[in-house]
Amino acid sequence: MAKTLPFKCQKCGVQSEGRADRVASGRTKYCSRACSGAVSSRNQAGSANPNWKGGISEDYYHYKKIQKLRYPERLKARSAVHYALKAGNLERQPCEICGKTEVEAHHEDYSEPLQVRWLCRHHHREIHIEETRNVL
Repeated sequence: MAKTLPFKCQKCGVQSEGRADRVASGRTKYCSRACSGAVSSRNQAGSANPNWKGGISEDYYHYKKIQKLRYPERLKARSAVHYALKAGNLERQPCEICGKTEVEAHHEDYSEPLQVRWLCRHHHREIHIEETRNVL
């Protein structure tokens, strides 16, 4: 059985025991995953994230308005797909690459709004990244 040493949790202050080698090297700092997660560097939601700029919620509708003005053909194509799905004229298919059932419509050409490829979120993003690389 591994040797243990006492240590004090840096989050809650509770006295605990941990593996001697990890306590001695300073790698054991917290008594539980809950304490570790509370101070983890991965907990970077909202203002805890160093890239936080105050949120976009105040300016969100301004941003959407700009996108509508900049890309009206995209908005029309998305609306056409939405209404065709609702009316039953268009049916969602599984992702054509991996077969997942949670899919998004991808337009190769916005002037043909009902000509779509059904892709999962992952593959849809990959295609758009590839298109961006080809343009640059």
